[in-house]
Amino acid sequence: MPLPTKFRSFIHYLLLTAGGLFVLLVFLTGIVYYIAISDQERVPAIVEQVFRENLGAEGTFSHYRFQYLDHFPFLSLALEDVVMRDPCFLDHGRELLRIKKVSAVFRPWKLLRREFEMRSIVVDSARIQLYRSADGYFNASFLEKDSLAFLSEGADSSASFSIDKVKVNGLFFDFQDVLRGKHFRFEVRQSDIGLSSSDTGRRLYMRGKWFFHGLLFKQENGPYFREQESRLALNVEWGGPRGGIRLLPSSAVFGKDTLHLDGAFEIGDTNRVRLAIRSNGILLDHARPLLADNLQRSLGPFTLDRPVPVTVAIEGPLLAEKPQPLEVNFQVENAVLATDALRFSGAALRGHYVNNCDPSSPITTHSDCLDIELLSAKLFDTIAIQAAYHAEDMKAPQTEVQAKLEIPLVNMNDFLPPGQLQFRGGQAELDFSFSGRMDNPLASPADQPAIQASGEGWIRQATLEYLPGSLQMNNLNAGFSFDKQNLSINSLQLRIDGNPYQVRGRVYGFMASLLGKKERLFASLDVHTAHLDFASFFSKQQQDAPGKIRQGTDESGLLNRLDAELRISADAVSYRKMTATNVTLAGRRLSACTTGKGPCLLIDSLSATIFKNIPVRAS
Repeated sequence: MPLPTKFRSFIHYLLLTAGGLFVLLVFLTGIVYYIAISDQERVPAIVEQVFRENLGAEGTFSHYRFQYLDHFPFLSLALEDVVMRDPCFLDHGRELLRIKKVSAVFRPWKLLRREFEMRSIVVDSARIQLYRSADGYFNASFLEKDSLAFLSEGADSSASFSIDKVKVNGLFFDFQDVLRGKHFRFEVRQSDIGLSSSDTGRRLYMRGKWFFHGLLFKQENGPYFREQESRLALNVEWGGPRGGIRLLPSSAVFGKDTLHLDGAFEIGDTNRVRLAIRSNGILLDHARPLLADNLQRSLGPFTLDRPVPVTVAIEGPLLAEKPQPLEVNFQVENAVLATDALRFSGAALRGHYVNNCDPSSPITTHSDCLDIELLSAKLFDTIAIQAAYHAEDMKAPQTEVQAKLEIPLVNMNDFLPPGQLQFRGGQAELDFSFSGRMDNPLASPADQPAIQASGEGWIRQATLEYLPGSLQMNNLNAGFSFDKQNLSINSLQLRIDGNPYQVRGRVYGFMASLLGKKERLFASLDVHTAHLDFASFFSKQQQDAPGKIRQGTDESGLLNRLDAELRISADAVSYRKMTATNVTLAGRRLSACTTGKGPCLLIDSLSATIFKNIPVRAS
C-alpha cells in the first residue's frame, strides 16, 4: 500500500534533517578536536603539574601521541615510559611508578576548558614500588595525607567521576616496610576493572589473573601466599551516604580452591576494619602452601583426607601499632587425621582460634589461644576416642588436653614395649589429661618434659602375658590412676596359674617406661591370695640355674628393671618343695642381687605355719 504523500514528505524532511545534524556534529567535533589539540604541546607540563600538585612527586614520560578515530567521538592520549619518583629517590633507589605505556580515553570538549575527563585507561607493563625506611620515611607520603577524605564524600560528588573502565596488562607491586618488617610483592598479570556510580556510592569491579610472590607480615614467620597464582573477582564500593570502603561479596581462586571475601573499612572518629574470608572446604595439602612458614612447620606432621570448611574474621578499630582481633573457625566430619605416629579415622572435629584470648587485655604475640574438640574418632581404626584441646600463647603453648578412650586391649599391644607385655583380651576405659608446655598436641608426653599428665582407668576381663618370663595373668579386672611417671593400683583382681590375687599399691616409673623411658621401676604393693606359688614368677631356666637369663628374653624388660616392696598375706605359699600356710610376710623383690644376676627375693619379716602346725616368725 503506497504511503500518503504528506507522510512521505515528512519522512523525506526528517531524513534530511538527521543527515544535516550528523554532518554538523562531525563538523563541530572536528572543530573541537582542532581547538582541543592545537595546544597539545602543553600536555607534558599538565601531566607534570598533576604529579607535582596532587602526588608530591616528580613525573616524566618520554613520548606521547593523540589518536583521533580509535574511540570516536572521544580522543585517546597515549603516554610512554612514564616514571614517577619521590624527592628522596637518590637515597633509596626505588622508583615509585614506572609504566611502559598508558592510554587514556577522554572527552575532547573538556579540553576547551583545559580539563581532563577520562572515560577509560589501559595500562601496559607497570611497576609500583612503595618503600618505608627504618627511620619512618615513606616514598608515597601523599597516600597518608588526607588519603581517607574522598571515602566520606557524599553521593552527589560521584557525578564528576567519569572513568568507567580500566584495563591492566602486567603490573608488579612491591611494598617494603623496613620499619615494621613487612614486605608484600605480587603481580597483576591481566585485569579488567569496571567503575560506576550510583546513589549508594562508587563501585569497582575487578576481574583478573594475579601472581603472589609473597605477603610477609613478620620476618621470622615467612610469607603467606609464596609463589601462588590466583584468579581474583573483587567488588568494591566506596563513598556515598555511608562513606568508607565496602568489600562486597568477592572471591579469590587458588588452583581448585575458592576463598570468599567480604568486609568494610569504616570511617569515623576511630576507623574500623572488617574482613571475612571463608572457604566451603579446602584440603590441608592445598592450604599449607598458602600459609606462612611457621604455620607450615606446625602443620607438617598432620595429614587430613577431606576438605575443611574454614572461616577467618578480622574486625576491630584501626589504632597505631595495635593489631585487630582475629578469629578462625574450622570443622570437619568423617575425616582421617594422621601424624607420623597416630591415625584417627572417622574423625569429627572442630576448632576455634582467637588472637585475643582475654578480650579485655591488649593483643600481643602471646595473647592468642586455640581450642580443638575431637568429638569422635577411632584411634588406629579401633579405639574410640573423644578429646578436648586448649592452648594459650601459641609461640610457647601452655596446653590442656582432656581425653576419653574405650579400648579393646589387644589393640594396645603396639603401644607396649616389644617382647615384654602382650594383652590377649579384655576391655579398658581411660580418662586422662595433659597440661603444660606442649608444642605438638599429638606428640608423646615423654618427648615433652614440661608436660604434666594424669588420669584414671578401668580394665575388665583382660588377659595379660609377660613374655620374657612366660607369666600369664587371667581374669584381670582393675581400677587405677596415674600421672606422667607412676601408676596407682586402686584395686586389682587377677588369676595366675589359677590362683586368685588381690593387689593394691603403686608402681613408680611405670608410666614413663610405657612411654619409652628405660628407667628403674619400684613398686610398693599389698598382695592377698589364697595360694602364692613363687615358681609362677620365675622361668624354668631361672629355677634350674639361678642368675641365668632365659634365652631369647630381654634383660631390659619391665620385670628385669623392677624392684618391689611387697607386703603379702596368703593362705598358702609354695616354692619348689617348700610349703607354708597362714603366711604374712614383708619382703623385697630385687632385679639385681649381691651374689649375681637377679631377680632375688629378700624377706624382711615372716609369720607362717609350716608342716601344718609349727609356727614360724622371722625378721
